[in-house]
Amino acid sequence: MKISRFGVTMIELILSVFILAVALLPTFDLLTKGTRQVRISREETLAVAYNAELIDQIMCMPFNDIATMTSKSILSTDNGKCLTGDLLTGGHVTTLLYLSPLPDEFQRTISIEEVIPDYLKKITVSVKWGNDIKHEVKYSVFMEYSP
Repeated sequence: MKISRFGVTMIELILSVFILAVALLPTFDLLTKGTRQVRISREETLAVAYNAELIDQIMCMPFNDIATMTSKSILSTDNGKCLTGDLLTGGHVTTLLYLSPLPDEFQRTISIEEVIPDYLKKITVSVKWGNDIKHEVKYSVFMEYSP
């Protein structure tokens, strides 16, 4: 009498699970790397927007009201109030800044220097973020005096 066995041995089962794991491992790695890249792109887009927001508002201020400064940090809690009053306008507020609050891991700094006295100023805004790897987006523009 002939006995037929229809089944899977333990070695076949282990081998098939191993082949499946080897095939799926790169797929999961691609998913995690893709997710990380999407997060970095989102944060970089936010940093560009935060830079443009501050530069646009500074560029709308009167030229003579913008004082020079070196690496002034702008906290989310003061919403740019540190740039009005004594720092930019010599004590009188002519323009108020309305800045978007930054997420906790972001930091915005500004530097303003005179390139040609009473004629040309260089405004540099930098946004940094990240805990383990530091990222930075830095923009520089020139503001020309035109009476």
